[in-house]
Amino acid sequence: MPSDFLTITKTVTKYSWSELRQALDEWQLAEEYDDLIGDYQRISHQLINDAPSLDSPTLEVIAGIPYAGKSHYIKAHCCDLGKVSLSFDSIMSELSLYKKLHNRCTQAAFHRSETLAQMVGYQILNDCIAKRCSVLFEHSSAPEAHIDLYLVLQKQGYQVEMTFLDCSIEQARLRAKTDNKNRDNQRYTPEIYIEQRYHALQNRLTEYRRYFDVTVRQQDDTDGN
Repeated sequence: MPSDFLTITKTVTKYSWSELRQALDEWQLAEEYDDLIGDYQRISHQLINDAPSLDSPTLEVIAGIPYAGKSHYIKAHCCDLGKVSLSFDSIMSELSLYKKLHNRCTQAAFHRSETLAQMVGYQILNDCIAKRCSVLFEHSSAPEAHIDLYLVLQKQGYQVEMTFLDCSIEQARLRAKTDNKNRDNQRYTPEIYIEQRYHALQNRLTEYRRYFDVTVRQQDDTDGN
């Protein structure tokens, strides 16, 4: 099991934050470097600047497939007072590249910005760890690497708690067909992610339960997306 935060997150993004220039060169986005650094600095400051440093911080993970209702659940049920509220989707919507592309094509904006948002998001999570801030983390938690990621935080003194929003593939697909244009800022998510992440999470859930405090909540048609 990898024991280093940066090694673990690199398995998801392919490049570490220190390799950002190399990543942008490969993706033919070299001209976006200064804007992306500026975006990261601005978002990190906004999220972390006023968050308290704690002896025993908490990582509260809200997990589930796309359209399970993670954002809606957080708004309705979670108190982020004293916590950094971290969502890679929200970070994506704040990136300069995403904003430039979004008005022309939401799908292109998503596909060009997704990994960049992940890189910025993981770096901000790393900043949170360095300051020992509590974090409210909205993430599918489908990547296998996140088991190791949460274990690393646990070893560093974080109390890791997860709320898993259990939503069927059929229910999520129905929401995708009817609500894709009505999500936050017309946020696009590929429908193929629904089935991929559903099956991944079915495999991960047993391991998450082995290591962490996991609460499973069944989602119904009133729970939003």
